[in-house]
Amino acid sequence: MADTIIIKSSDLIHVIPLVLLVFLLRALILKWILHIVELYPKASFLKPDPNSKHPHLETAYAKSKTWNRRRLVELAELTGLPQDDVAEWLKRRRRDDDDLLKTFGENVCQYTYYTLMFSFGVAILSDKPWPWDARECWRDHRDRRIGKEFWWYYMIPQAYYYANLVIHATEPRRGRFAFVCVHHAVSAALLTLSWIYGFVRAGSVVMVIHDSASVFLEASKVAFTLKKDMAHALAFVVFTVVWMVTRMALFPLWALRNFVDGPREVMFQDAGGYAMAGLLAVLFGLHCFSTYMIFKIFYNAGKVSRSKEHL
Repeated sequence: MADTIIIKSSDLIHVIPLVLLVFLLRALILKWILHIVELYPKASFLKPDPNSKHPHLETAYAKSKTWNRRRLVELAELTGLPQDDVAEWLKRRRRDDDDLLKTFGENVCQYTYYTLMFSFGVAILSDKPWPWDARECWRDHRDRRIGKEFWWYYMIPQAYYYANLVIHATEPRRGRFAFVCVHHAVSAALLTLSWIYGFVRAGSVVMVIHDSASVFLEASKVAFTLKKDMAHALAFVVFTVVWMVTRMALFPLWALRNFVDGPREVMFQDAGGYAMAGLLAVLFGLHCFSTYMIFKIFYNAGKVSRSKEHL
């Protein structure tokens, strides 16, 4: 019993400092990546754009990202552009690189998080009976004792999702803004409610199911930014296979079914149980929409490939 704790709602207060820690670690990782790129300025994803309308400017930028007035005058004469236009091109090019570096850094952060948490989840569940027998999730449910490792496995993801929800909501809006906000809010709310109601056994399995595909998705994004086309394609194909197995098969057949078939006096003791049922349904709806988008990507890629074959 020395290695167990009692699940208490008051433990959720610890999520607040962990959220602040997530902000700090994210800032440090992004700064570290920027430092690494500065040491290796010829990083593949920062090479000159061969399709640029101004190849001379791209070549000059690849050699140095800081141009004095004399250099601006020389490039203006070389390209035939006004000096102000050359200065504006440099400003815009730097901004594009900053955005690319930030995106790359965020993808590295996401990949690191999902890889570590998925590995952690597999490790702590490997000797537990409830991933293989869902009935074990509800055995002795009134006894709210759980292994200490599950405390960390629950608090860290909550901090991660709440921190990312704040980051995504406060930074300049990108594609799928509403989708990402809803996903993070639903995920964080499910973790919080399942801790309050003591559904940690079932919740831990759902997290492993949920995180497995994300590892390969983030790996695909990192490879895409690095312009490693083969690695990007391979990671995305693996991601799709894992996604279909976990999010579209195991999630409804294990998570949703386990919740619906669980003891009603436990699952629906008050409004919280119905709230979790609704949130799980919303999460699965997001999975279905994402599946549509995944197959749309494959369809569009196929159209491009067929078009090239007819050229």
